[in-house]
Amino acid sequence: LRATIGRGLPLSYYQVTGGDAVITTTGPGTAWSNSGNRIGFSIGGHDYVAWAPTGATWSISGTTIRSNLAGRGYLSVAVLPTTSGTSTADKLALADRFTPYAHNHVTGSRLSYSYNQAGGTVNTTYTLTTTAREGSGTGTVIALYPHQWRYLTGSTPLAQSYVSPRGAMRIVTGTQFSTSMKYT
Repeated sequence: LRATIGRGLPLSYYQVTGGDAVITTTGPGTAWSNSGNRIGFSIGGHDYVAWAPTGATWSISGTTIRSNLAGRGYLSVAVLPTTSGTSTADKLALADRFTPYAHNHVTGSRLSYSYNQAGGTVNTTYTLTTTAREGSGTGTVIALYPHQWRYLTGSTPLAQSYVSPRGAMRIVTGTQFSTSMKYT
């Protein structure tokens, strides 16, 4: 198993060799959606979605969620920015919003910045490189810390957010985002 997990990445990416993808949970999972290569499930009041390759399916039994990945060896799992009180329709809408990015595995990141002394601003661009495991898509889902989304330029975050010790993390999609902060 090879995993790609990063701060600010609600999606985690996995490559599996030598067997099925098996997600073992600490308590019984409740599937709120299981259609084709995508399964949505809740564990302990948190909502998740797992995507297998096209043509694969998922099964759930007790604390085990399993897919043979249609023999293609990759999957993605996301935690959704929801609470246990969110309706199934809302969960499905969020899963649909994440689906176009599910198989665009993040393979690199880069930061560049410039300082404008006269204006007293630092302009920073964060860029993510993705590799499409299916199709030719690009981009991913990015959760920004408050010190990032408050100074975001050129993008508008989604309304949903994640809870973090630093405050609400807001979501943008794509391959990059930029911030502009005052610095004197």
